[in-house]
Amino acid sequence: MSVTADMSSSLALNTEQTAASASDPQLERRQSTALSISSLSDESSRPQTSESKTVATEACRDVERELEAIETRLSAFQERRRNDKSTSQNAKDKEEDKSDQSSVSNTSSQIFSKLSKAQQEAGAVADQVATTLMKCDQLLQRAKSSASNASVSVWDVNTLAIEDEEAILTQKAAAVKHFAARCQRDIETSTTKIELHHQKIQNAYLKELQRKYDSKKHMTLMNLREKYEKETKALVRTKMEEFEFEEASAVKKTRETLLEERIRTLEELHNSHNVALEESLSHLEMQLTTTTDREKRELNSQLEEELNLTLKQMQDENRKSMERWEIEQRRKMEQELFEHRETTVASVLKAQEEKTTMLKQEIQASHFEKEEAELQKLKKALTFGAQAQLQHLRKRLEMEHEEKMNEIKMEASLSLDKETEKLTQMLTRSHREQQEQLQRDLDKKNRVKIMELHDTMQASHQKSLQALNDAAEQRRIDALATHRQDFEQECRQELQVLEQTLEQEMSTKLRQLEMQHADECELKLEQLRTRAVNHHARELEAKRSRMIQCKNILIAEATAFLSFDNNLSKSSFNDRGARNESNPEDNSAAAHLFELKKHLSKELAQYVDVMVSEFDELAEEQRILVAKIAESTQLYLSYKRQCGVLEGQSEELSTGLETLHNQLQQKDAVCKKLYQANEALLKRLQTPVLQASKGATKSEAPSPRVKQSPVKAKTLHNASKLETSKAWR
Repeated sequence: MSVTADMSSSLALNTEQTAASASDPQLERRQSTALSISSLSDESSRPQTSESKTVATEACRDVERELEAIETRLSAFQERRRNDKSTSQNAKDKEEDKSDQSSVSNTSSQIFSKLSKAQQEAGAVADQVATTLMKCDQLLQRAKSSASNASVSVWDVNTLAIEDEEAILTQKAAAVKHFAARCQRDIETSTTKIELHHQKIQNAYLKELQRKYDSKKHMTLMNLREKYEKETKALVRTKMEEFEFEEASAVKKTRETLLEERIRTLEELHNSHNVALEESLSHLEMQLTTTTDREKRELNSQLEEELNLTLKQMQDENRKSMERWEIEQRRKMEQELFEHRETTVASVLKAQEEKTTMLKQEIQASHFEKEEAELQKLKKALTFGAQAQLQHLRKRLEMEHEEKMNEIKMEASLSLDKETEKLTQMLTRSHREQQEQLQRDLDKKNRVKIMELHDTMQASHQKSLQALNDAAEQRRIDALATHRQDFEQECRQELQVLEQTLEQEMSTKLRQLEMQHADECELKLEQLRTRAVNHHARELEAKRSRMIQCKNILIAEATAFLSFDNNLSKSSFNDRGARNESNPEDNSAAAHLFELKKHLSKELAQYVDVMVSEFDELAEEQRILVAKIAESTQLYLSYKRQCGVLEGQSEELSTGLETLHNQLQQKDAVCKKLYQANEALLKRLQTPVLQASKGATKSEAPSPRVKQSPVKAKTLHNASKLETSKAWR
C-alpha cells in the first residue's frame, strides 16, 4: 500500500506540474482567434480570403502550442503508464512470492486492480492524444495547401515568404523530432530508475518476509522447547513420586519387621526368664520346705521379726538407691538432650539466617537489574511510540493542508479565469503602459500577501506542532508514572510472595531438621535400650549363677546336715539312757552339735534372706524394664504419628511449591512473548516513521513563488485563516 501511495503522490505531482506548465499557453490560445482544433478545421473549410496567410500563421502557432501541450501530457502519461506497468509486474511477482499469506495477497490484488484501471485510463488518454496529433497533422497539411493555393495568384510577391515559412516549419518539425528522441531517452532513463527503485522495494519486502518467517520459526521452537521441558518435568516428577512411594513402603516394611522381631525376642527372653525363675523357685521351695518344715515352728517368731526388719531396711535402701539412680540418669539424659537440641537449633538458625541474607541480597540485586532493564525498554518503546504518533499526525496535517490548498487553488483559478476574461475586455481599451504598471503593482502586492500568508501558516503550523509535542510529552510522562506505579505494585507483590515462600521453606527445613533430630533420638533410644537390655541380661545371668551356686551350697549343706542329724538321732535314740548315765562327754558333744545347728540355722537364714532380696531385686528390675519398654513403645507411636503429620505437611508444601514454580514459568513465558511482540511492533513502526519524516522534510521545503492576482491572494489568505481556526479548534 505504501508503494501505491508513493506512486499516486508522484503522479499527482507530475499532473500538477504539467497543468501549471500548460496554463500559460491555454491563456494565450484563448486570446487568439483560433481557440481549438475544431475552429481551425472550420476556418480551413471556409473560402480563402486576403487574410488567409495571417489565419494560416496563427493556425500554425496554435497547432504548435497544442503539440507542445500534447507532448507534455504524453510524456506525463507515458511515465504514468511505465510506472503502472512496473508496479503491476512487481505486484504480480509479490503475489507469486507471497501466496502463503492472505493479507499480502489481498493487498497485491488491490494494487493490481488499481494499476489495471490506471493503465486503461492512460491508454484511453494516449489514444485521444494520438487522434489529436493526427488532426493537427491534417490541419498543417491543409494550412500548407491553402498557403500554396493563395500563393499561386501572387507568386511573384510571396514566394520568399512561403519559402521562409516552409524552412521554419521544417526546422520546427526537426525540433519536434529531436524533442521526441530526447523524450524517448528521458523515458528510458526514468524506466531504468523506476525498475531499480522497484527492485529495492522488492528486496525490502523479501527481507520483511524473511524476518517474519524467522520470528515464526523462533516462536515455534520456543513453544516446542517449553512443551518438551514440561513433559520431561512431569515424567521426572512421576518417577520421583514412584521411587519415594517405593522407598517409604520398603522403610515401613523393614520397620514393621524389626519391631516384630524385637517384640518376639523380648517375649521369648521374658518367657524363658519366667520359666527359669519358676523352675528354680519350685526346686528351691521343694528343697527348702523339706529342710525348714522341722524348724519352722521354733524359729517362726524370730525369723519373722528379723525378716521384717531386714526386709524393711533392704527395701528402703534399694528404693532410695533406685530413685537416686533414676533421678541422676534422667537428669543426665535431659541435660544431654537439651544441650544437643540447643546446639543443633543454633547451628541451623545461623545457617538459615546466612542463607536468607544471601538470598535476599541476590533477589534484590536481580530485582533492581530487571527493573532498570524494563524501565529502559519502556522508555525506548515510549519514545518510539511518541515519534510514530508525531510523524503520523504531521503527515495527516500535511495531507489535509495539501488537499485544502489544492481545492483553494482550483477555486481561485476558476474565479481568476472569470475575472481575467472580464479584465481583458476592459483593459483592451487602456494603454499598454498602464497595464504594465498595474501588473507590476499587482505582482508586488501578490508577493507581499503570499509572504504574509506563508509566515502566518508557518507560525500556526509551528504552534500546532509545539502543542502536539507538549501533549505527547505529557502523555509520555503520565504513562511512565502509571507504569512505574504498576511496576512498584507488582514488585511489592512479588516480594511478598517471595517472603512467604522463604518462610514456608524455612518452616519445611525446620521440620526436616526436627524429623532428623527425632530420628537421631530414636536411634539413641534404641541404642540405650539395647545396652540396658544387654546389661540387665548380664546381671540376670550373674544373679542366676549366684543363685545356682547358693542352691548347690544349700543343698550340699542340707544333705550333710540331714545325714549328720539322722545319724546323731539314731545313735542318741539307741544309747540315750547309757550316755545319760555313764558318759558326761556325750553331753558335751550334744551341746557342741546344738551350737553347730544354731550356726547352720543362722547361715541358712542369711542365705534365705539373700535369695529373697535378690528375688525382689529381680522382680523390681523386671517391672522397671516393662515400664521402660511401655514408655519406649508410646514414644515410638507418638514419633510415628508426628512423622505421618510431617509427611503430609511436606507433601502439601511440595505441591504448593510446584504450583508456584509453574505460575512463575507461565509469567516468564508471557513476559517473553510480550517483549517479542513489542520489539516486532517497534521494528514495524520504524519504517513508516522514517517514511513520514522523509515526507515531512520534503513538504517543509520552500516552494517557488508564483505570480498571482490579488483576488487569488485574498482567497488564499482567507483559506489559510479558516485552516488555522479549524486546527486550533
